[in-house]
Amino acid sequence: MSIELVITLSLAALTALLSLFGYFIFRHLKLRKNVFFEAVAFPFYIFIWWLFLVLICNQIKFLEPYTVYLFELGVIFFLVFSIYRFIRGVEERFIEGKYLFSHVDLTSVRAISRIMRVILTFFSILLLLPVFHIPVSGILAFGGAAGVGISFAARDLLANFFGGFTVMLDRPFSLGDKIRALDENFEGYVEHIGWRSTRLRTDEKRPLFVPNSTFLTIALENVSKMTAKKIERNFYIDPKKMQNIRQAIDSLTQKLKMHPSIDKKEIVSVHLSAFTQVAPQIQIFCFTKKMDQADYHEVIQEILLMAMEIFEENGVQILFNPMGNTAL
Repeated sequence: MSIELVITLSLAALTALLSLFGYFIFRHLKLRKNVFFEAVAFPFYIFIWWLFLVLICNQIKFLEPYTVYLFELGVIFFLVFSIYRFIRGVEERFIEGKYLFSHVDLTSVRAISRIMRVILTFFSILLLLPVFHIPVSGILAFGGAAGVGISFAARDLLANFFGGFTVMLDRPFSLGDKIRALDENFEGYVEHIGWRSTRLRTDEKRPLFVPNSTFLTIALENVSKMTAKKIERNFYIDPKKMQNIRQAIDSLTQKLKMHPSIDKKEIVSVHLSAFTQVAPQIQIFCFTKKMDQADYHEVIQEILLMAMEIFEENGVQILFNPMGNTAL
């Protein structure tokens, strides 16, 4: 072994060891908080060790012709791995709330990061083909011809893929939203939006997997985006005791307008809605700001109890069994 070879290998080994030592120091520096330096650091140290391996292979005669390919593979790996880590780092920071932009939707962040990974994978393959002396033009021509056949064989898969792509860009719903299909019989909270399907969690806490192609053809209701929730209740009153019905209706209307859970921007109405063969009917119609199911039913309970007390104070009796004419 020549002196030049010993010096070269010694310097390469020393550089590799120093890079490893520097990597552990880097983990405790403030630079680690920078997404770019964090993305490049680890691939860079692997690349240095890879160069050390290339130098060793270059000194072995039967491996010497392949060192150029090994070097090119190392460069491609360094670039692709760094970009991949950068995309993942930015996505994680958005999800963790470190980038506080009010106009950014997390579903869009995930969608963009996935699209960028797909594009990165495609270009990585194109970069690797020349390294192995595979003609890119031939592969693209073959891929175009094969793509036509694959598109016919995997129509459902492609429909789900483009359905997921549309959901992520159009954003009819986001993670955590409760959605309801008007054309199909399903409803639930969005837990995960994948390329093939979207996972919902129903009110019975059961996982429901909906193919993404479904969202391209159905009418969808985003329950979580409601600004107010409707309350509509009807009950009957005793026709023999309704002399003070106007006062009772006006009093209940004022109480509803003063209730903290009722949305004053929407309609607040209490009125005599019909004279039926059974008994006169009163309708309460308003909207509440409470979207949670438990809070919503609690508001309804408060309104019904309030109505019962006010009508009783005004001498108007509520019929709990109109057919049997049983009054309060």
